[in-house]
Amino acid sequence: MKLKFYTLLLVLVIFISSCASPGYGTLITASKSPGNYIVNIPQNNEVKFRKEGSGSVVTILWLFSFGDASISSAMEDGNIVKLHHVDNQVISILGLVHVYTIRVYGE
Repeated sequence: MKLKFYTLLLVLVIFISSCASPGYGTLITASKSPGNYIVNIPQNNEVKFRKEGSGSVVTILWLFSFGDASISSAMEDGNIVKLHHVDNQVISILGLVHVYTIRVYGE
């Protein structure tokens, strides 16, 4: 009886861990997408994207999270004054380690 319970619990944890997040796989996720939908910044075609900056947040076991994935820190990282567009990237391994990176482009 205990084996059935723990097996069912494990299956639920595996499948529920990715149900509320679009683009997340249960075992491994590696996806990139435009970040403009996150911050609602229209792409500025008058600004050239000569520079790139990034910022990341790492989460381990849903217990520890560290880093800075704000647009302002990514702009500081790339020495960007005028923003062209924003992209983001998500990497997740077994739902245990998540790395969220935001990339900004501009001049």
